[in-house]
Amino acid sequence: MRSLIIIFCILIVNITFSQVRWEKTYGAWGIDRAFAVKQVTDTGFLVVGSTSSFAKQSQFYIVKTHKNGDIDWTKHYGGEGIETAYDVAVTYDSGYAVVGVSNSYGNGYQIYLTRLNQVGDTLWTKTYGGEDWDFAYAIEEMPDSGYIIAGETYSYGAGNNDGYLLRLDKHGDTLWTKTFGGISNDYFKDVKINDKGQLIAVGGTKNFGALDEDIYLLKFNPDGSLIYNETYGFAGDDFASKLTVDTGGIIVAASTHIYGSDDFEGLVVKFDTNGVKKFDQAFFDFSSGDYNQHARAVTKYKNQDSVVVGVDQEQDAWSVIGTQMTGYKLHVSPGLPRITSSSFIKYASSFDENFVTDVDTCYDGGYIYCGYGNGKIGSAGNKTMYVLKTGNDNLTNCGDVDQGCIGNEYDFSAGFAGLTNAENNIELEFFPNPITSKEVLQIKINDHGAYSLRLINQVGQYMFSNMKINRTKSINLSNYNLAKGIYILQFTDESLNSITKKLIITN
Repeated sequence: MRSLIIIFCILIVNITFSQVRWEKTYGAWGIDRAFAVKQVTDTGFLVVGSTSSFAKQSQFYIVKTHKNGDIDWTKHYGGEGIETAYDVAVTYDSGYAVVGVSNSYGNGYQIYLTRLNQVGDTLWTKTYGGEDWDFAYAIEEMPDSGYIIAGETYSYGAGNNDGYLLRLDKHGDTLWTKTFGGISNDYFKDVKINDKGQLIAVGGTKNFGALDEDIYLLKFNPDGSLIYNETYGFAGDDFASKLTVDTGGIIVAASTHIYGSDDFEGLVVKFDTNGVKKFDQAFFDFSSGDYNQHARAVTKYKNQDSVVVGVDQEQDAWSVIGTQMTGYKLHVSPGLPRITSSSFIKYASSFDENFVTDVDTCYDGGYIYCGYGNGKIGSAGNKTMYVLKTGNDNLTNCGDVDQGCIGNEYDFSAGFAGLTNAENNIELEFFPNPITSKEVLQIKINDHGAYSLRLINQVGQYMFSNMKINRTKSINLSNYNLAKGIYILQFTDESLNSITKKLIITN
C-alpha cells in the first residue's frame, strides 16, 4: 500500500525569512503572462511568456532586466495567430533559446523555437510538429550546444496525446524525436540533464499508473533510448509541474488529490537516481479555506543538494490574506525534508487569480519568482507579468532581529516528514534562548531514552548532527562558528519520534 506524509500547515503572518529585494510588473493594457524566469550571465534576468498588449493575438513576450528588475529590453515575436513561450535556455554564447507553441505557421498548434542573441535579436526560428496539435513546455541546452525539448504531441504516437521529446542540434535541426505513451493521455512537462548527460523527463499518464492520472517519470540515454519509466500516484489525479536533479536523485514539484479529495494539495516527491521513491510530502493550509494548492516550480539551492519549491494556493493562486498576498516555500534537504511556511510576498493589492509559474536560484543565494495576475501596479492591464526577487535565506545579511528582519512571529511546527511529533509525551528545556554564538547552551529532557540532536540553519544545512543526549547536555556554541539568525533544534528518539524547536542566536 502506498503511503504519503501529509503536512497540515498553520498560516503564519509576518514571517520574512526571504526578504523581498524588489517586485516588478511588466506589460501594458492587454494580457501579459510570465511562465519562466532565468538569471543570465550578466546577473540580470530573462522572463518569458506571452503578451496581447502589442499585437492582435498573443505573442512570445521576452523581458530582459537588470539585476534590480529595471528593464534592459523587451521583445515580442510571432505571426498572425497565437504564440505562448513556456521556457527558455541560456545558451553557450550567452544568448537564449525560447520555446513554446504557435498556431501561426502550420496546422493548428506547433512547437515554436526562437533563437536569440544576447540583446534579443532573432538568429533563427523553427517550428516542429505534424498534422495535428503539438506543444512544448521545457527546453535544456545539451553539452554539444544542441537542445532537448519536452512536451506532448497529438500528431504522433500511440494514442490521444503522447509524451514528446525532440533532440536538436545547435542550429535547430532535428537529430531525433521520441514519443511515449498509450491509447489515453500522456505528456511531458519538464526535462533536465544529469551530470552523466542522461535525460530526465516528468509529466503525466493515464495509461500506466493507478485509476486516474499519475506522475510519469522517465530516464533516457543521450541518444533517446529508454533507461526506465516509473509512475507515482494515488486514487485521485496527480500532476507533475517541474523537476530538478541533484547528486542524490530527482525532486518533483506536483499536485495531488489525496485519496480522491475535492481539492488539490501541493506535493513534493524525491526519487533516487534509479527512479525509486525515497520520500513524498503533501501539504495543505487549512487557514486558507477549501482551495486548490499546487507546487508549481522547483530549483536547486545554490551549491547544495537541497531545493526550494514555489507553491501557490487559493484559486490556484498566491494566497490572498486580507490585503496581503502570501506564498509558501519548502526546503528539501538531502536527508529528511523540511517544510517552512513563509509569506515572502507581503503586498497590498487588488490582484486575484495570481499564479506562480517558475522559480530560479540566483547567484547571490536568493530566488527569483515569476507569474501573473489580474490588474497591475500603476496600470489597468487585464493580466500582468509579475516578478519577485528575494534575498539569501542567511539572516546575517538582514540586519538586527529587532529591526524586523525576521518578523515578529516564527513557527516550525510543520516538522519533518516521516517523523511523529512527540512533544506531548516529554518535557524539554533548553536555555538561554535567545543566546549568543559564544555561550553554552544547556539542554534538559525528562525522559530516560537516548536522543540525537541536530542544529539546522534556514537553508537546511546541519550545523551539527547526530549529537547524542541522555537527559542533559551542555553545548559550547563557540565551537560551531554560528551566524546570527534563527535555527532549528531537532530532537529525535530511537523510534524516530521528533521534537523541533527554534533557537535564536543574536550575535
